[in-house]
Amino acid sequence: MGGDKPRTADPREDGTARGRIVEVLKENDERYGSLFRKSHAVMLLIDPETGRILDANPAAVSFYGYRRQKLLSLRIFDLNILPEEQVMAKLKRLLEDGSRQFLFQHRLAYGDIRDVEVYSGPITVEGKNLLFSIVHDVTARRRAEEALRESEARYRSLYTSMNEGFALHDVICDSAGNAVDYIIRDVNPSYEEITGLKRDHVVGARASELYGTGAPPYLELFAGVAASGKPVIFETTFEPMGKSFRISVFSPSRGMFATVFEDITELKRIRGDLERRVGERTAELARTVVTLQGEIEERIEVEKALQDEIAERMRAMEELRLKDKMLMQQSRLAAMGEMIGNIAHQWRQPLNTLGLLVQQLATECEMAGEHRSIVEESTTMAMDLIFHMSQTIDDFRTFYQPDKEQVRFSANQVVARTVSLVDGSFRGQGIRIDLVAREELFIRGYPNEFSQVVMNLLLNARDAFAGQTVVDPAVRVSIARKEELAVVTVGDNAGGIPDEIMDRIFDPYFTTKGPDKGTGIGLYMSKAIIEKSMNGRLSARNVGGGAEFRIEVDNAAI
Repeated sequence: MGGDKPRTADPREDGTARGRIVEVLKENDERYGSLFRKSHAVMLLIDPETGRILDANPAAVSFYGYRRQKLLSLRIFDLNILPEEQVMAKLKRLLEDGSRQFLFQHRLAYGDIRDVEVYSGPITVEGKNLLFSIVHDVTARRRAEEALRESEARYRSLYTSMNEGFALHDVICDSAGNAVDYIIRDVNPSYEEITGLKRDHVVGARASELYGTGAPPYLELFAGVAASGKPVIFETTFEPMGKSFRISVFSPSRGMFATVFEDITELKRIRGDLERRVGERTAELARTVVTLQGEIEERIEVEKALQDEIAERMRAMEELRLKDKMLMQQSRLAAMGEMIGNIAHQWRQPLNTLGLLVQQLATECEMAGEHRSIVEESTTMAMDLIFHMSQTIDDFRTFYQPDKEQVRFSANQVVARTVSLVDGSFRGQGIRIDLVAREELFIRGYPNEFSQVVMNLLLNARDAFAGQTVVDPAVRVSIARKEELAVVTVGDNAGGIPDEIMDRIFDPYFTTKGPDKGTGIGLYMSKAIIEKSMNGRLSARNVGGGAEFRIEVDNAAI
């Protein structure tokens, strides 16, 4: 009758009977009100012959969701989802056998189906047999039980099919509460397969007797888990079985522990082989690395030596080129000196002849007695010019003549002679040369090469004025003593040397002039002469609105 609509009883048919039965119940039992009306349990009074609900307490009205009058018009199979014939058969059997307990499903007014537990028993009123039923809603419990059954089924399936061994144990304690042993309560099939022990043999056995170890294996650890509830995972080799296990231990309840374990004997063997092979390969690799490192270091050393050799050869080649350049320059200077010597030889005879003629002219004019003073003055001036020309030729010839050995010479004389050679050229460009010498200083070296250095510095100073507008262009040449040094400086007021090239001005072939105006070896050769040939120092700096080159050599006082 699970799908039938509730059927309504005819009031004329049983109204009088129901009222009389209820009144009789009230008259026979004064406690009926407190037991029936005030109970929180669902209570129904049923006619077993027709299945009609004769009475229902407030708890029943609330549970089924019908109004009281509506509920009393229904039959019991309007609530029970079983077919009517099955319900009537159970009512009939109940009258015959007495009180019984049933599990039914009842439909509520709003269609919900509830699991109910019904306790029913027969009572007699005025000779008529009735049924008194107490109904308990057990829907939540049934659902929980069903969920538990399903969960147990799932876990039982997992328990029996899992690859890991499983064993459940109880800890055995002495009178003082100390753990002394443990008993195996249950094991799964994998336990039997892994250990080789049969379930019938191990369940109920003590660990101290089962494994042949005398003392129960790992008792302290297992008892600690059973007491604390803290799980533990560890790996061990169990000698009685000759196997290695990874064991997880947990406690389902105090005093109990369960072990889940897997056989890792083969895994440990493979791991050991792998570690051994890794160790061998690592050692081999380390040896190879050492060998390769040695080869790399050897190659690095060879490459470094090769680079050093290449660099040395490059420096040697550069020095050779510079020496060739210097030799060429010196050769040119020597050739120029030889040429000037030839010029001097060619000039010397005409100048001597010119001097004799001038002197003869003076003698003749003196004999004539006319204008003697004028002739003498003119003769003196002519002889001075002839001497100056001859001396200038000697100076040029000496300047371009290479020195053979170091000698002690006057720095003042060499500087003065060099200034005299260019003074006319400087004046022609409007540049004044100021020569300042506080005392005469002597140095040891090559006077002509020293003169060439001073000449290079003077010409650099002259070229610094090119393309610039300076109100009073001047070059100042100073000779002074500084402790044990003779110091010669050549400075100008042409604006100085830019900072970005100051460190490069003595490099070979470095020049700020055009390619047709300089080779870039003048200052390089000058520095080489002073520092390598004369053990001195040549430096440059910007001071007083211009550049200053400074020569420092030992003062050769004796």
